[in-house]
Amino acid sequence: MSYKIWIAGIWGEPILKAVSGLMKQGNAEILYNDFKAYECLHRIYRFLNRRMWGKVGVQIIYHLLETPILDARYKLSSCNFNAYQQNYVVVFNSALRHYYSKGYFERLKKRNSNIKIILYIIDPMPEGIWERISKMLVCFDKVLTAHPYNSKRYGFDYFPYIYTRPSVATLDLNPKADLFFCGVIDEYRYQIVCDILKSCKKNTVKYDMQLFKTEKFKEIEDEDVHYGLISYDENIERGIESNCILEIVRKDFIGFTQRYFEAIVFDKKLLTNNPMIKEMPYYNSDYMYYFEKVDNIDWTWVKKVVDVDYQYSGEFEPENWEKRMIEKIG
Repeated sequence: MSYKIWIAGIWGEPILKAVSGLMKQGNAEILYNDFKAYECLHRIYRFLNRRMWGKVGVQIIYHLLETPILDARYKLSSCNFNAYQQNYVVVFNSALRHYYSKGYFERLKKRNSNIKIILYIIDPMPEGIWERISKMLVCFDKVLTAHPYNSKRYGFDYFPYIYTRPSVATLDLNPKADLFFCGVIDEYRYQIVCDILKSCKKNTVKYDMQLFKTEKFKEIEDEDVHYGLISYDENIERGIESNCILEIVRKDFIGFTQRYFEAIVFDKKLLTNNPMIKEMPYYNSDYMYYFEKVDNIDWTWVKKVVDVDYQYSGEFEPENWEKRMIEKIG
């Protein structure tokens, strides 16, 4: 049976990097910024949210999206579904709440009997299923989630996220640093970084820090603390050249990050303040260490060089992701 996977949505750079690997497989096509009126509508939402009557205005827009008026503005509306026996439209939740509607999906399926629409929820939903998504659930032939939290709480089928592994050199058996961190720092992260640096010096831990400031902070004068943006490839290479990767998530964060995937794919130890790490697949207490406070960190664990092996089966890789997707929804 001939089939095609159409990936629709409005995404940020992280998701684009992840799904880009699917394009090489031949059976998948990414509809970049599927909703052509996104930029215009985004400005309207921002304008409405600054006004007292913002909620009323937003509801008017939602009502408009339910009508056929903007249907032609979706790239999905002009896809050649007739060229394939079966079409799978995968919609990421990143823009579902504001740029799609129950009415649009119903009309799309009415016009095309050979499509299945799949909702793929990336973000955890600890406060409950988002209202607009809840109303649209009946439109989807399958609801999948990349987060175990959603699977346990709402019964959605768990389906691993995509991670397109960059091409980098082989692992260095003699790490240049005990600990590597690369990330954006705000007031919360800045204090944690300062406390970690202090503890590293006290415990003779060699570190490599790459920081990007979004707020005005006094720069830490240290030859192993660097500032500014670096390429993702350099980020990966420096992580590989370290014994352990440090992850600092924002306060009250629930979810997974790129660091989680990098640690697994490249077999690196992970030091993290993400409380959800113990709920994630591939969690291994020998290789992943959760800390609530910097004072709780076992620096001997950080420095110890071990043969890390998560027994990763390649399920995040694009080619496996597509195969498993068809098995899940076919």
